[in-house]
Amino acid sequence: MTTTQNSPTIVLIAGHWLGAWAWDETLEHLEAAHTRAVAMTLPGLDGDDTNRLAKTLDDQAAAIRDVITQRGDQPAILVAHSGANAPVSLVLDRHPELVSRIVWVDSGPVADSAVFAPDFPAELEELPLPSFDALGQQASLEA
Repeated sequence: MTTTQNSPTIVLIAGHWLGAWAWDETLEHLEAAHTRAVAMTLPGLDGDDTNRLAKTLDDQAAAIRDVITQRGDQPAILVAHSGANAPVSLVLDRHPELVSRIVWVDSGPVADSAVFAPDFPAELEELPLPSFDALGQQASLEA
């Protein structure tokens, strides 16, 4: 398989608590298959960003849009993992012409007026990563 300028770019977007690094092995396989792909870290999920708590869902959707438009004029294939479903849903609603396909991984599209954590305490600035024991009760953590 040969990569051409007409091939869509696959944009890999990790969700809650993860960054582009979560796609490293996937990128290796895609690159070996000569597939155009890029992984991104959503604004607000980069632990080195001192202003990360100020990032919004709109910032995340804009960052996804920017990655797509920087890769060429072909609609992209978006791979949305977990909490990336919200900003990806916004991109699809706002810019359907930029998206050729979406692959939902451990996620799905977000419905209008959906809230991720409606009982999130107002005094907390961010939601901590649950323990692996708690996560393992909700889903398989086997590789």
